[in-house]
Amino acid sequence: MQPSFAELEAALSLGLRPRRFELLQRVTDLFIANIDTCTDEQVDDFDDVMERLADKIEREALIELSGRLAPLEKAPRNMVHKLSRHDDIEIAQPVLEQSKILSDEFLIEIAKTKSQAHLVAIAGRPHIREAVTDVLVDRGDLAVARKIAANRGAKFSRFGHSRVALRAEQDELTAEAFVQRPDIPPDLFDELVRKATESVRQKLLAKAAPEMRARVSKTVTEVSKEVARAEDPRNRPAAIRSVAVSLKPDMAMLRAQVSRCARSGKPSELIDALASLCGVSNYVVKNLVRQQAAETVVILGKATGLGWPDINIILTVTMPDKMSQQSVSKALFDTFAGLSNENARRILQFIRTSKAASGADIRKMM
Repeated sequence: MQPSFAELEAALSLGLRPRRFELLQRVTDLFIANIDTCTDEQVDDFDDVMERLADKIEREALIELSGRLAPLEKAPRNMVHKLSRHDDIEIAQPVLEQSKILSDEFLIEIAKTKSQAHLVAIAGRPHIREAVTDVLVDRGDLAVARKIAANRGAKFSRFGHSRVALRAEQDELTAEAFVQRPDIPPDLFDELVRKATESVRQKLLAKAAPEMRARVSKTVTEVSKEVARAEDPRNRPAAIRSVAVSLKPDMAMLRAQVSRCARSGKPSELIDALASLCGVSNYVVKNLVRQQAAETVVILGKATGLGWPDINIILTVTMPDKMSQQSVSKALFDTFAGLSNENARRILQFIRTSKAASGADIRKMM
């Protein structure tokens, strides 16, 4: 039976919660039964009534309402938005995952302001455009990265691919889902396999489809050959070869030292540690910091196997004013993501053997 306006006004004015819940169910039933014939004005009328009935109603009723409105292609817009913004994820989740009413701009707003659980819900939508994915992978935690990597309906920009690839280097589940994506750029695929931990590589080999398994094996073989060439004293410049004969640096130990110094927030110790890792004098690194040559520091970090989180901290400690600008930070990340290991190592070699490498010279080599 359709509720009368008198019943609605009485329930709303008296604020009787059981009565409101019952009327909300009946109004929702009526709306769904007539959805195909409802005009836009009538949808707006239902929207207004639902909003008023849902005010001060119990949690279970809102969860039920969210679940019923979520799959509807023509749902009351204000009510759906209100449910989506709710801090209680059980209320927000159904509409965040399913509702076609929500625009990209609205989803981006939610992704920037709400909890990680809200981001996970958005990451499960059947179709996600690049602009939304960018925010999810930039702000989201590991659970978000895993879910978005496995979602074939999510579209990725170059930035989005790069951010997930960084997570995948250390996380087996993200890596496993990510390498199965048909849209992953070839260079990022190779970069991921090169930078992944041994346990992640083994997981990829065990779980990947046959064609992906062959590709992983090929990249691992190439990495092994590159390491062998790099460690061959004959391939090192004379100035470094003599030192290498008596002392072979432990790169993992030096990277760990750089990471510790960066997190301690002491610029002078960090500069010395980074210089040791790169095989250059600390004067070179000091000069880069003095010139605010952040892009070159990114190249040094990439060439020596540092990940973006460590490089980001290094830059934040040594160039805090520059890194406080979000646009600068994003541009530097794009440089890191787009630079191949081979090019980074080639530029580092140039810096080691050049008396005065200018920024223009380095940019030409990128």
